[in-house]
Amino acid sequence: MGKINSTPPRAVLDLGTNSTRFLLARPTDDKFDLADVVCRGSRVTRLGEGVDDEGRLSPRAIERVLAAVEDYDRQVKAEAGNWAGAIATSACRRVKNSDTLLEEVEKIIGCSPEIISGQQEAALIYKGVKASLPLASEGVVADIGGGSTEIINYEAGEIVNLESFPVGVVSLREKCVAGQRWEKKMTTCVLKQLKTVFSGSDFNKNRLYVAGGTGTTLAALKLELEEYDPNLVHGEHILIEQLRSIRSRLEALTFKEIARLPQIMTGREDVIIPGLYILEKIIDRSAAKEAIVSDVGILIGLLIESATK
Repeated sequence: MGKINSTPPRAVLDLGTNSTRFLLARPTDDKFDLADVVCRGSRVTRLGEGVDDEGRLSPRAIERVLAAVEDYDRQVKAEAGNWAGAIATSACRRVKNSDTLLEEVEKIIGCSPEIISGQQEAALIYKGVKASLPLASEGVVADIGGGSTEIINYEAGEIVNLESFPVGVVSLREKCVAGQRWEKKMTTCVLKQLKTVFSGSDFNKNRLYVAGGTGTTLAALKLELEEYDPNLVHGEHILIEQLRSIRSRLEALTFKEIARLPQIMTGREDVIIPGLYILEKIIDRSAAKEAIVSDVGILIGLLIESATK
């Protein structure tokens, strides 16, 4: 771990489809150490709830997000931090009423969130993972979000190509999950949805890194953490056999039972299994047969980018 620098802390915000997250840390140029984090937060707010059917952000979803942002703003102010930037991703890309949310967020934090494209999202994810992990000379970085999955191929430290696929844990949940436990018909539905989503895409590399809540939750489950510790999760290797074992164990539980596991963030109990299926599909298509977990990603990328402006 590096020494904590004395740069004034800066905050960034991510209005995701499943979660609303913030990070307050001290900016650097192109490297990042977990010791630079002042405080952080992640809350499942389901901004993308019903978006595929309604084409709009629901008032309840907006209220959940704004409550989280107000809490985050209080934490930033308590640490004498300043907001450096904010982004909105898949859910806001797909609706017509995103301005309703973005205007209210700007009133709270003083800067307007930018709705970024899937390509921009992927580039920020790669920047964050590259800054915080010693990456192999070539490989793939994946981030499984609520409404989309980003895949970045890189070689010699540079992006070769990046893609954003319109499938995520919330979109899969809404299409396939019903009832209070996982059933065979849900597996059939998920596999049907994923059958062609990655067709024609090349990420057959021997190193695979995964950012986002699915990967970090999986690492916490593997390590049987009673309390989440980013220092233990960051850089953890997950073999595909371990993923399948954990998925099978979760599928035998009701969602209420999954929610009681200490490794499961409140609100993630019904989307973790869809996320594991997406990750399993990605690993199957790679030559790695394992995933290396990154506790950081898009927020670090945004923080580094904001520090250079």
